[in-house]
Amino acid sequence: MEQPEGTLKQYERLGGANRPNAAGTDLEYLSQSGYAYIVFTTNGTGVVYLKDPLCYYNKGSWVRGQLSADKKTITVPTGQKLYTGTTGVSALLELADVSGTHIVYNEANTEIVYTIDDNVIHLRSDADAETHVIAAMRSDTHAWMGYAEWSTSYIDSNYNPDSPDDPTNPNQVVTPPADLVPDAYLYMGKDLSFGADGKVSGEELFETDAYIGFKDDKVYIQGMSSVMRQAWVEGTVSGNTITIPAGQYQGAYSYNSYDYPIFIIGANAETEAMEDLVFNYDSESGTIELKEGQWIVDNSDADKVSETVFAVISDAIFIKAGGETPEPEPEPDGIKSAKTDISHSSIYNLQGQKVDKPTKGIFVKNGKKIVVK
Repeated sequence: MEQPEGTLKQYERLGGANRPNAAGTDLEYLSQSGYAYIVFTTNGTGVVYLKDPLCYYNKGSWVRGQLSADKKTITVPTGQKLYTGTTGVSALLELADVSGTHIVYNEANTEIVYTIDDNVIHLRSDADAETHVIAAMRSDTHAWMGYAEWSTSYIDSNYNPDSPDDPTNPNQVVTPPADLVPDAYLYMGKDLSFGADGKVSGEELFETDAYIGFKDDKVYIQGMSSVMRQAWVEGTVSGNTITIPAGQYQGAYSYNSYDYPIFIIGANAETEAMEDLVFNYDSESGTIELKEGQWIVDNSDADKVSETVFAVISDAIFIKAGGETPEPEPEPDGIKSAKTDISHSSIYNLQGQKVDKPTKGIFVKNGKKIVVK
């Protein structure tokens, strides 16, 4: 379930998919959508890993494949587990036969082969025919579990067809350095809601965990996105200022059966124009506070404030937890929460400064927010 080590690449999915119709008497045909992810290992073995290789069966699991020496094919052995239920029965990745309205297991189909054509990966033609589909089958009876796909193509998100000699990739997730040791932080702010007129109609205080690490003049933050908590952003540190460039890709967010790309951007609270995020950094107190008049936005466009926005945060602040903190484990579906170690007897303001007698405002005690009225 954990993301393997290596270079992660994202692909747009194209092709067909099957599932039973409502009556269970025929096959329903769908178009594939969303993203596929492949990790290419960098140890020279040619091993690759595909995440959720079967469209519409998204469990966060990875299967292993082999990149050929000429880098023209990827071969994935069948029979790999996609998911194991509470009864012990697993869903296995198979190359199945199609017989009328039935999808049937065939033990002779031992591998799934993809061909690589520049920036596009295709399911190989002999596995692409109407008589073969990639499917999920039960481990005990080899019965079809209702998910199948065919005519699959992955289009590399790095590829810009308008400028093939200068590929760009707006959809590449940030990967922190392998030797980065991040610290646990308490992340607090206001989650804004908006009315039909586009104006702020409400706000809700929140607190959650985040992880932040520094290396040279770079800073890496995990958990800034409200909907893609496992994603990282990268910024630069200059004195007491941290700048996070707008438009950093966070991942694909599934909403109403559609995958939306999520980008972290800054927005001017008055003009709502996109801008880089700027934070005031106090290394002594361990606080990182968003510049006044800015919003953190989970946005569906990388280069402008979109009409499709999934979260808007104001008054954001990161407060470093006291004591030693473990390095977070990488998880495809989110991050584990980490307990902070702020002293039970100490109270801090939102600037991370210890306060003996708090007056009116918001403070932090024992890693939790308290409001003094």
